[in-house]
Amino acid sequence: MELLAGIVLDLLVVPFLEIAFEVVVRTVYRAIMSVVSVMLAGFKRIARSVRAVCKGVP
Repeated sequence: MELLAGIVLDLLVVPFLEIAFEVVVRTVYRAIMSVVSVMLAGFKRIARSVRAVCKGVP
């Protein structure tokens, strides 16, 4: 009975855990990349406004 439970565990739970881990990693990666792109866009905007102020262009 324990052997059967172990086989069921290996067949069902392990692939599910691998898929769930992959989904979590992908989601976290996507979230980090979107935050980074938003930050880069903000930095570009700040740099542009600083440059404009330095040139004296409103």
